[in-house]
Amino acid sequence: MIDSDNVKGDYDYSRETYYQLIEKGKESLELAIRIAEETEHPRAIEVLAGMIKNVSDVNDKLMDL
Repeated sequence: MIDSDNVKGDYDYSRETYYQLIEKGKESLELAIRIAEETEHPRAIEVLAGMIKNVSDVNDKLMDL
């Protein structure tokens, strides 16, 4: 038997964590964008692309939740 209080608590915790990860990711993206624009360094652009994918993946996980 599944304890519905635990499931609800886990859901709420996971949802809040996803929100926090997305917000931190968005903040980090702003910095990464500035660095990539200023340096035009290929690695900075590569890191930015990876960060965009990671934030998008977390957002997808939130929607799946």
